[in-house]
Amino acid sequence: MHDAAQRFAVSCLSRCAVEKLKSAAEKFWDSEGFLRAVEFAYRSVGGEENKARAVLVAVAAEHANELSDERAFCELLDGVERFNAEFTAAVVKTEGIEMVEIPCGYCGISGECGCSRWSG
Repeated sequence: MHDAAQRFAVSCLSRCAVEKLKSAAEKFWDSEGFLRAVEFAYRSVGGEENKARAVLVAVAAEHANELSDERAFCELLDGVERFNAEFTAAVVKTEGIEMVEIPCGYCGISGECGCSRWSG
C-alpha cells in the first residue's frame, strides 16, 4: 500500500500505510512476517526517502539483541546490504558505542600490561 501511495503521490494513504506498518511491526517484530516485510521493503520499494523502511529499521534496532540471536535475521542482514547498513547505524545511535579495553593477546591483562611481547 505504501509503495502504491508513493508512486501515485497520495500522501494521506502513505501516512496511513506507515502508521499501520509501525503498529504491526511493533506487535510482530519477532515473527517471520516481520523479516519478510523488511526483505520486501528493501528489494521492491524504491526511493531514498522511504518511511516504511525507516519504521522497520527503528523497530529492528529497538529489538537488536533479541533479533541478533535469530539465524533468519542474521541471514537477512547478510543478504540485504542496505538494510544491514541502516540497521547498524540505527543501533549505534540507539545504544551508543561503548568503549571496551582490549586485553593483551599474550598475557590477557587489559590496559597497560607491560608484557614485553605486546608491541601495540
